[in-house]
Amino acid sequence: MKTEDTLITDLICINTAKNAYGIRRLEQEAKKRNLNFRNVNINEILQVFKEDELLDNFSSLNFETTAVIPRNCFKKNVYDSFLFLEILERFHKAGAKVLNYSSFKEYPFIHDKLNQTFFFSNNDFQYITPTFFVRDSNNLDSIIKNIPIIVKPRISSHGSGIVLIEDKSQLIEFSKTVNLSEFIFQKFIPNTYDLRVITTQNRILGVMKRSRTSGLVNNYSAGSTIASYSFKDSFWINECKRLCKVLNASYVGIDLIFDNDDNDFKILEINRFCEYKGLEKVTNINFAEFLIKSTLNSK
Repeated sequence: MKTEDTLITDLICINTAKNAYGIRRLEQEAKKRNLNFRNVNINEILQVFKEDELLDNFSSLNFETTAVIPRNCFKKNVYDSFLFLEILERFHKAGAKVLNYSSFKEYPFIHDKLNQTFFFSNNDFQYITPTFFVRDSNNLDSIIKNIPIIVKPRISSHGSGIVLIEDKSQLIEFSKTVNLSEFIFQKFIPNTYDLRVITTQNRILGVMKRSRTSGLVNNYSAGSTIASYSFKDSFWINECKRLCKVLNASYVGIDLIFDNDDNDFKILEINRFCEYKGLEKVTNINFAEFLIKSTLNSK
């Protein structure tokens, strides 16, 4: 419902960060195109929803928009995640173009790393990182057999919360401090670098090589050195584009880790909210411009 206070914008970015690089770049590119840009924290929207009034409160947000770019909006709270998906649905029904809407509709919880494992397996992606899941400490045998092993929160970003388990006693102590059902376990892969591939269904937009200087993760946000990268053959180019197509996404970020033992890459995880500061730094890609154009041209 439009009111006198309704703010009509060309482009809204929904996110959890206030001043992140990706948000600033979107605002810069929007201004170049004379687009009225609004940065909205997901909490501003979530707070107007109440469990018993979900169908009535959307109009109280008091803004309308032509297009919506969702950024890193999912939380561990399952209810908030459902609300976020409902919010995207409301924008879509109101006529706004929502980036990756078809993908969110078909795969609403692919941000959960456990669900990503099922997605890879169900769609015949063979070069994946072996992943395990247990609900409680009574089922640790499969994990113990694969030590050393990496533990990751099922919903996380920027390499946060990752732990290397190196022996049985460490695993048992870890299991006493957390809810194991909120984590996945992945085989430890000896590596010196990984790749962040950003792709559409038809072309690779850019590839960034990330080499850590210390610690466990290769994320640029964790201090890794970065460089541009080109694939030596077509297999991974085609496989990345196929993944984006199966995901029904306008674009996706894919992390490939180089397995020193197998001398080849394995799919580590995927991200529809991937950060791109490093990618813009080491390539000639204007990824913020791409996001805006993809959103305005989406169905």
